Amino acid sequence: TSGAASNTKTLALRSAAKIAAGIPAVPAPMIMTSQSWLIFVSRSLFVGNHSDGKSSVTDPHTSIPCPNDGGQVAFVLDLIALSPDRQGMTDSPTLVRRQYVDGRFGQIHLRIAKPESNSGQIPLLCFHMSPNSSLIYQTFLGQIGTDRLAIAPDTPGFGESDPPTSIPSISDYAAAMTDVMDALDLKQVDVMGYHTGSETCVELALQQPDRVRKLILTSAPIFSEEELIGFRDHYGKPELSEDGSHVAEKWKSYLHWAGPGWTMDHVAVQFADALRRPDISWWGHSAAFDFPMKDKLSQVTQPVLVLNPNDDLVEQSRRADGIMQNGRIHELPDWGHGYLDIHTDEACALVRGFLDSETAS
Repeated sequence: TSGAASNTKTLALRSAAKIAAGIPAVPAPMIMTSQSWLIFVSRSLFVGNHSDGKSSVTDPHTSIPCPNDGGQVAFVLDLIALSPDRQGMTDSPTLVRRQYVDGRFGQIHLRIAKPESNSGQIPLLCFHMSPNSSLIYQTFLGQIGTDRLAIAPDTPGFGESDPPTSIPSISDYAAAMTDVMDALDLKQVDVMGYHTGSETCVELALQQPDRVRKLILTSAPIFSEEELIGFRDHYGKPELSEDGSHVAEKWKSYLHWAGPGWTMDHVAVQFADALRRPDISWWGHSAAFDFPMKDKLSQVTQPVLVLNPNDDLVEQSRRADGIMQNGRIHELPDWGHGYLDIHTDEACALVRGFLDSETAS
């Protein structure tokens, strides 16, 4: 922790200098992980009063006075640090390892868990939502990997995977996942997706019908034209602000949609991925909103299970009912975002029950 403390001190000095230069401070919460590694940090600043009645703030660690027009404030430090969770060191029955494979857009980073001996089960390939990474599957992989090979890649341009050179489509993402299958010599897979990842599953099933056996989709969003206009506007390229207010707004959005039981510790660990590469972080949503999910999903002949937690796509996912040739929707009204961390055992039971059943769906 001494190294982390040293880095924190350095960044604290840098941030205090920014305030002294006149960059406004903004209120923000202190967010820590349970392991006490800093993920997204704000520093409380002490308020002082000048003889002229104006207030100022002073960083207690640097004693640098900083002009301010308000009362007590906190300043968001530009610090994103690695926690044990991000290093794949969480307690789980199966060790989750990380590695890279080569793909058409460059290197693809993935998390992988496998049983001690070959179980004979079809490998499971898991695709994340935007703008997150395979980290959302970390806990789940450690559990589901006890009886099958389970892999979660970072979509190109997200997490630690290299980005494409231009705005990609869902078709591009699916083709990149074929590169993962080829690199790992996976002849046949089951696939699991989350939001944008669900669309990648559908496209991959159509591109590789003989290699994709079954699909599990966390949400199967079918948007109206009016909704697409609103979503494209809301999830377009982010505008950065000098005072960091764009980060605070994103944080508030993450907290707003956090499911039952998903604590700020959980949110903070995954929130860091949403701050990466703001110049391209919107590409995933752009691809998702351009994907004709209704038409594509109707063409899938493989068995499909749609898990529909009570999140921001719950209503759009219900529209998949009656569209699928060989699928069904499983409502999860008491679950929300973060269910893979909070309801890991139950989620694994649902997944195994579907994938290991002899019935079509």
